[in-house]
Amino acid sequence: MRKTDKKIDNAIRDALTLVCDHAQLSFEGFQWLTHCVNYDNFPNSLKIICIFNTDEQLANLRQGDYGRLLRQLIKQHLADINVVIKTSPI
Repeated sequence: MRKTDKKIDNAIRDALTLVCDHAQLSFEGFQWLTHCVNYDNFPNSLKIICIFNTDEQLANLRQGDYGRLLRQLIKQHLADINVVIKTSPI
């Protein structure tokens, strides 16, 4: 990983930590999230993975507005560090 990639990765990690802290209080069953990225194709390759306690809790998130709210929360925190991502289904 190049030095600039490492700086971006650290900024992404910090932004996603804020998302995680908020999401644990706001979304039932939310446990944690992580990311993976290929910096040769950044930001198109950036993927955020959200982990829930149960598949049922994840399904409930997908059915209501909460999925949209979680996506917005992630996008906003990444936008704060000048990382723009495409929205995809949770």
